[in-house]
Amino acid sequence: MITGELKSKIDSAAKQTTGIASINMTQLKALPVGVPPLEIQQIYLERVKEVSARRAAVQRALAADDALRAHAFRGEL
Repeated sequence: MITGELKSKIDSAAKQTTGIASINMTQLKALPVGVPPLEIQQIYLERVKEVSARRAAVQRALAADDALRAHAFRGEL
């Protein structure tokens, strides 16, 4: 989300041409980028790891289900 302060900096740097605002790379690189505190970054990383682990578990379960279903339809159960 763009904060009000950052939005105003972008708006002031942007040039209007035929109703389209544009900003060049030099101006874009000069804009401040907020970095969350290390603690928040670590919490985010842990959540990403948790979601990735859960996603992998679901994918393994789906693969096992597909294999079981294939055996069942071939009459191998």
